[in-house]
Amino acid sequence: MNWFQKISQQQISPILAGLAAEARKYATPEEFEKAFISEIKHGMYWHLTDNPNFVIDPELGPADMSSMGTGRRDTGKLMVTTNLDEWAVNYAPNRPYAALIDMSLVPANEYKQVNRGFGNEFFVSDPSSARVVDVFNIKDALKVDYEHHSSLPENFAELREFWYTAKEIEIPYPSSQDLRSFSKHLSPEQWEQQWKEDWEPEWQ
Repeated sequence: MNWFQKISQQQISPILAGLAAEARKYATPEEFEKAFISEIKHGMYWHLTDNPNFVIDPELGPADMSSMGTGRRDTGKLMVTTNLDEWAVNYAPNRPYAALIDMSLVPANEYKQVNRGFGNEFFVSDPSSARVVDVFNIKDALKVDYEHHSSLPENFAELREFWYTAKEIEIPYPSSQDLRSFSKHLSPEQWEQQWKEDWEPEWQ
């Protein structure tokens, strides 16, 4: 059974619900391919925070923390990333929580890729349609993110077929409970080894 037959028969995995919503924002598979490959819009967006009860507050906003930045705060805006591991290295342990942001209803032109030197980031100019799905500790968030990245289409053919399938069926965003179950993709031993190799040295 090939990849397309699998997703057609079993629909799209809930872990890729965000990517399916992303695909539906584009009129052609070529536009979707460009967003996926060039902008790395992979459908799972994170915001790191020191608040375990984080909400998107229209009275707050990101400050430019790049070396060339002024530190000015953009009230009512939001920064998110599809590169959680890079943000974890740069921001933790001062921000030990990761809020998963559902961007399904945010128009594609309302979040643009930016380059501040902290991995793949997006400036969301109008996050009023975004919602916080759940807030995880960093380790659990990295597990969910790992499962998501492990499930992504792996070539142009798979990406194109994903676009066609996403246009036909609507995948509800998974619940917090479902998301936490996805983090069991790795055994505790495998996860501990990956943590030690990829992230733990940066946190010490």
